[in-house]
Amino acid sequence: MITGFFRSRATTFRTRSPERDRESDLMKVDRVAKAIDQAIADLTVERDGLAQRLTDVTSRAAIVAGNGADDYLTREKAVSDRLSELDTEVKNAQSRLDHLTYNISQFEYLRDELRSRLSDAGGSAARDDGPNMREPAVAS
Repeated sequence: MITGFFRSRATTFRTRSPERDRESDLMKVDRVAKAIDQAIADLTVERDGLAQRLTDVTSRAAIVAGNGADDYLTREKAVSDRLSELDTEVKNAQSRLDHLTYNISQFEYLRDELRSRLSDAGGSAARDDGPNMREPAVAS
């Protein structure tokens, strides 16, 4: 009975061709590479927008603060309070910019590692012309 079970399965068991396996693997790598590229693009847009707003705010704050060495002595309390609030916001924005820049660099590293480990030396995992994966190492 067991012999008949294995015999009937043995004649119908087939695997995909190596080319089809390779194509399937490459599609998955490409999907991940594109997701990483999209994350980098999103982070870059956020970083650039925040940097522009930060530049605008610091320019306005410089005008309000004045450029005299003793301008702070004659400044109204409301203006001083507002400048203090802006200072806090500028520090928060700068911290966020640093964090965005760090995240971008980490995603770029991740993308580069993905391409170097799962594609040929040309790093073609995200190219549209179809990447070539290295053959997996075979244990001896």
